[in-house]
Amino acid sequence: MHGRGVSSESARCASAKRRLLADTIDEAVRRLTPWVVAVAASLVAACVAARVLLAPQWDWNAARLMFAFALARGFDIYPTAGSEPAVGCIYGPVFPVAYLPATLLDSPTLAVLAATLLAVGMSVGPALAFLRSCAPADRLRWLGFVALVGTCLGAPPLRYSTFSVHADAPALGLLTGAAALWLRAASRQSTYLPAAFLVALALWCKQIVAPAALGLPLWSLLVSGRRSALRGCTALSVAGLVVSAIAIVVFGLPDLLFNLITLPGATPWYGSGTRLQRLGPVVRDYAIVVLPWLAALVTFAALHWRGLPAAPTAWRSWLQHHPWVLLALLSAVLAPASVLAKARFGGGVTRGRPRCISSSWPASVPCSARRAPTETRQ
Repeated sequence: MHGRGVSSESARCASAKRRLLADTIDEAVRRLTPWVVAVAASLVAACVAARVLLAPQWDWNAARLMFAFALARGFDIYPTAGSEPAVGCIYGPVFPVAYLPATLLDSPTLAVLAATLLAVGMSVGPALAFLRSCAPADRLRWLGFVALVGTCLGAPPLRYSTFSVHADAPALGLLTGAAALWLRAASRQSTYLPAAFLVALALWCKQIVAPAALGLPLWSLLVSGRRSALRGCTALSVAGLVVSAIAIVVFGLPDLLFNLITLPGATPWYGSGTRLQRLGPVVRDYAIVVLPWLAALVTFAALHWRGLPAAPTAWRSWLQHHPWVLLALLSAVLAPASVLAKARFGGGVTRGRPRCISSSWPASVPCSARRAPTETRQ
């Protein structure tokens, strides 16, 4: 009996020491987090300023901003064969509309700078909204936001999308905002229409985001059931019809079909050999960027494997408390379109956009986990 008492006392002491160590670490993290965020934010802000100031030196920024100026001046941005001027925009009209504020400036340099700032805001602003829905504590939100902007600077595809004048920034911003609103609607059983309209606008900004219309209802099916998924599909259909009808009335169906579908579909494939052989280098390039993030997710899951649900019926609750899984799901459904876009000429500017999602959105994983209760030219 005496031996058992000593053993029990030793176990209680060891448990108390572990709790004390955990409390000490938590307190240190709480005190250091504001300083780490401040230093990291300063460095990130300096890098962002440098990137924005260098934007006018790349001619393609001005060339793509031309679509917004053409639209503002009343030119047809979707010309047919033989019409002049041959502007030739192969992306949806939401792309030039997003940069219309930059056309208010008379100086070309200032216009490109303003457009680049718009691109940065459209890329990271909705991401902050998504992080706010994931992280319960302000310090975790800002830490995740700084980490995300740092990823925008470090990951080449995402850096391209965030700091260049292109359809990528508004498309990513609209899709990220749609994901944030979709999460809220799924959790509160409210209407999906606001999120659905953002998805429709993202599609009419860049065609490659179309598979997201499958990923979002799938998330609703997993976390809320078939009725919620059906409501999501209905909202997406209504929003898609409304936005499409407006685009067709304004720009004309034949011109849109030719410039957005026929013309991009006629671009040749890279390389030689069969199409399957040409996809090999594309898949390799894609994997180089995506695999590190997949490894990070696997490592994260391995460290928290005790918190994973054992019963299939418990997964719904687990997914509700880990909203970052929606980002991984969207990355997965967008990946095939990304690979196919890269395989064609002109696809170098579209190749990494779903890959960018894979690069940027894992920055929300550490924040959302705390919520759980347990260069080719165009």
